[in-house]
Amino acid sequence: MNETAMKDSLAYVKNLGADEAEVEAHLTQITELATCIDSEKQRRDTALAAVIAQEWKEQRDEFQYIVQLVDQTDTMHASHEKLTRTYSDISQNDVEMLALQAKLKNRLSLLRGSDVYQDTQLQELEMLSSRLAATLSERSLLEDQRQQLCMGLVRSSDAIFKLTMELIEESPLWLP
Repeated sequence: MNETAMKDSLAYVKNLGADEAEVEAHLTQITELATCIDSEKQRRDTALAAVIAQEWKEQRDEFQYIVQLVDQTDTMHASHEKLTRTYSDISQNDVEMLALQAKLKNRLSLLRGSDVYQDTQLQELEMLSSRLAATLSERSLLEDQRQQLCMGLVRSSDAIFKLTMELIEESPLWLP
């Protein structure tokens, strides 16, 4: 529920024509709901900051530099929903990639063991290799999209930026 919906709900309750006690009860519920929503937004932002900080903990200076470079139009289009969908797509892409790699290894072992149907097996290997290359390419695009969305969200919210920077500063650097 966003701020506009909250205002609409308040206006609706005030115009209900109900007695004052009922209106007060509704207003109290709406206020409690707003508090709950704010709390959940804070939890969401903290979780996002933790994920981003984990990713950038070894590149603190680069993180600040990239956040400043993010195009302002990217911040307008960045949303938690899009980021969640992108992470889901990356996860699905990982599953596809693992399945294709397993098939490719299986076909390679079959090819080594037999001279029968070698042309067919080579065609299958070629097809699997092409699908794997496409999946890897898609993965790269998804990772770029994920990074742009993360940076857009960081830039669009001072709270997320500050939380992320605090977490990055807190994390120890692991030097090889």
